[in-house]
Amino acid sequence: MKSPQDMRIIQIDITNACVHKCSNCTRFCGHHKKPFYMDFETFKAAVDSFEGYRGTVGIMGGEPTLHPEFTRFLEYLNEHPYYPKAENLLVRPTKEFMKTVAKMEQDNTFVNQEHGIKRNCVLGYGLWSALSAKYSDYYELIQDTFNFQALNDHTNIMYHAPIMIRRKDMHVSDEEWIKIRDDCWAQKEWSATITPKGAFFCEIAGALDMLFDGPGGWKIEPGWWKRTPDQFGDQLQWCELCGIALNTFTRDANEEIDDMSAWWHERLKELGSPKVQEGSVNVLDISEDGCISESSRMRVKPVRKQLYIDGYFDRFSEKNDWLNPKGFVIWKRQKQYTFGENIVKAASMAKKGEFVILLDDEGEVAENCAAYLKQYVLNPGTVLIADESYDLDEKLGHGILAVFSPAARSLKRATYPVVRDTKSMEEFAALYDIDKRVALNKKSFESVEYQIEAGVKYALYGAGQNARNFYCSFAENQIVVVCDSDCGKWGEDFLGHTVISPAELWKRRNEFDKIFVASIYFYEIKASLLELGFRKEQIVTSLAFM
Repeated sequence: MKSPQDMRIIQIDITNACVHKCSNCTRFCGHHKKPFYMDFETFKAAVDSFEGYRGTVGIMGGEPTLHPEFTRFLEYLNEHPYYPKAENLLVRPTKEFMKTVAKMEQDNTFVNQEHGIKRNCVLGYGLWSALSAKYSDYYELIQDTFNFQALNDHTNIMYHAPIMIRRKDMHVSDEEWIKIRDDCWAQKEWSATITPKGAFFCEIAGALDMLFDGPGGWKIEPGWWKRTPDQFGDQLQWCELCGIALNTFTRDANEEIDDMSAWWHERLKELGSPKVQEGSVNVLDISEDGCISESSRMRVKPVRKQLYIDGYFDRFSEKNDWLNPKGFVIWKRQKQYTFGENIVKAASMAKKGEFVILLDDEGEVAENCAAYLKQYVLNPGTVLIADESYDLDEKLGHGILAVFSPAARSLKRATYPVVRDTKSMEEFAALYDIDKRVALNKKSFESVEYQIEAGVKYALYGAGQNARNFYCSFAENQIVVVCDSDCGKWGEDFLGHTVISPAELWKRRNEFDKIFVASIYFYEIKASLLELGFRKEQIVTSLAFM
């Protein structure tokens, strides 16, 4: 087992309300007659308890955006001094939303080696969300708050292992069980958590305590997460009810069918589980020797202990357009109104999800202006300003002053009278935080995915198939040297280059500008390069290697 202090993530479960009832959900969504919502004082205590923790503090559900005080919770996170917010790439328009989310994760990931355990971590706050409609409502605040987002819109196939099987149902002996329990892959790979009833060494243990109205967890106080496995004590009782370490099988979460033993089925009936009442369960036929019958294993798959979705970008379908603008109010400035009155009148015409395109009194939008902008996810908290760098006449038209959303938090803070009294575009833009004033030009609409730069000399880190596949993306003679961590490759030929060691790469650092890492071990390689003395901005990779 693993101490919470050695986990890369610890969750705060603020609700178990959800828009889905996934098969074998770790929070047992669909089985509660009434969901819980963490109160604000408990949330504050939870956040305050993490001082000194080096990892991601996750905000989790159910679907956390369904919490009625979600705004208040996030505002508290933003006021908290422990974890400063990193650069927010999503203030800019993005055509590839998940790639931008991935880029922020990539930029903020470091290799943490505390207590002799190496793990990739993102320092700061993280959000686990199924991207409900509420996510769109909170879009600006979410991007202001989180350095990491584990998003999954459930348009993909993903497999969850059954939890609702006791080891006694499988006739596992005490001696066998202790070894299985202490080697539980979920407890090692996933998270400890805080629920309204206290802190727990394992997120599933916390969810079981909520489901069965157990005795609660440890007191939520600074340093609770430093407990070691020998201090887990009575919380280990919940492992007796959990089957995830038994390595049985997995089922597509989108079936919304829970696999469970007969013992579990009876307990859930006693609790009045809505999901049991509607028949969305599969009661397993388990023999005396602990074998699950084939008839109980319809449509199941083997256990996978890695990521539950194979591809990072499979978590969100780019075909979805619900994060994109719903439409546009095109408002040409009218001379009978002051500047601020024009703003207010245009904003009053916009429906939920719509943006305003503000024109001067002689401006005209291009025929495909709305279609062009609708390709992008626009942050409603950002004002896109047409200054001297404006170069989108062909795409958007001429005489455009700005594109903005009336839903911007800056405008709501400013209040209606202040907005109405603005006398110029400069005064209006000044109502926004400086990082949310974005130039309306082609550069602001470019993808954040790393692009190979013309005229830049590169060292290629990696001498495997990934590097071979990517090599042709560089111009002739653009790659100066090739490096690899594997000493067995040093001195060998790789596409006309002699593979060198990292130490030799440092010695030859004046021969190139940047290092392109063509390996899935990007974070580990980045950490070693930083230790050698290379600068962070010199070390790059493609999101294809995320």
